[in-house]
Amino acid sequence: MKQFPFRPTLIDRLMVKHFRKALPKGQRRHFDSALSDLLVSEKQFLTDPVTNSQILFAATVLCLYRRLRRLGNTDEKARTTLRHALCSLGRKTTAFFIWLTFAFARDPLQHIRKYSQDRIHNAYGPSFQIRESEIHGGFVSEVHVCGYRTFLARHHALDLASVLCEWDRVWIDALPDGIAFARPTTLATGGASCRFEFRRRE
Repeated sequence: MKQFPFRPTLIDRLMVKHFRKALPKGQRRHFDSALSDLLVSEKQFLTDPVTNSQILFAATVLCLYRRLRRLGNTDEKARTTLRHALCSLGRKTTAFFIWLTFAFARDPLQHIRKYSQDRIHNAYGPSFQIRESEIHGGFVSEVHVCGYRTFLARHHALDLASVLCEWDRVWIDALPDGIAFARPTTLATGGASCRFEFRRRE
């Protein structure tokens, strides 16, 4: 990571290390080199620490997929390996964190709403455009511009957007029983937005 055009955080480094493990040891140096080159090509888009981390994540996913394909894996096999790496990233930590925070929440829906608002302002950065609005029994958080999708479009890899969407399962599966969740549309499947609906379960 010494050749990266910015200094990754500890979480960034752990994330890259997680995806590297999906490759045979002899291929990891090639992966590192490709990731470094890709980030250098993204230098003009690395505008702030949050965006840097988002681009690093998407670039890591793309480099892993490309390396898997170059190893002779079919598209289906490469995507399966990628999905497994994605859906195991932070799963246990996220599940524990959500359980811990909701265990002391008087109103789970209001708690997840506040958490969602904090994420919009602090975790996504200017490459995302997210709006929140009221719906019957709850609220909806809509992603109108996705930084991951924009990155993939720059590198002619929009077909991987739906795979990245599956990472949401890490936190969706950890939601408490008191919250009913739905995601009826996504940008990756041709929708006008990624629509995250949260309602109080009757």
